[in-house]
Amino acid sequence: KVPVLREPEIMGAVYLRDESEALIQLERTQETARSGAGLTGTYWEMQGAKSSVRIKSGQKVMFVVRLAYGIDPGSFSLTPLDVRNDTRRTRSDTKNRSVPLSLPFNVTKVGESSYGLMPVKDLAAGEYAFSHSTAIDVYCFGVDADPSPVGVKPRRP
Repeated sequence: KVPVLREPEIMGAVYLRDESEALIQLERTQETARSGAGLTGTYWEMQGAKSSVRIKSGQKVMFVVRLAYGIDPGSFSLTPLDVRNDTRRTRSDTKNRSVPLSLPFNVTKVGESSYGLMPVKDLAAGEYAFSHSTAIDVYCFGVDADPSPVGVKPRRP
């Protein structure tokens, strides 16, 4: 049986479902196509160096999107972003430099017209965006590194 969640308010917008199962809309922005010297192909750029929506590294997450009938949730892509000055931009796929790198995610039906998007692997610290293949709107979030010091083991009683 599929667990039924509260449906996202805005159709097509991507939300983060937090531990309390509340839905938090990801930062919505628009991407601009750019091409640069020394870069193969086109990359997409978003304003601002950091998303206001943050999760912790290693945190199990599910993103949720509500779609109109007939829209394939697999037409979304999850893209890691590089930060350059006060912008974020897509990375090229090493296998095909003319397209942005896309990370795999699993899709599950979680409501009447909503789908859960779960990254296959834990996301490393950095900036990310979900985008639909036919839209210029992107939904951004960031992953913050675990604040515990590297190499320090917890003390055992």
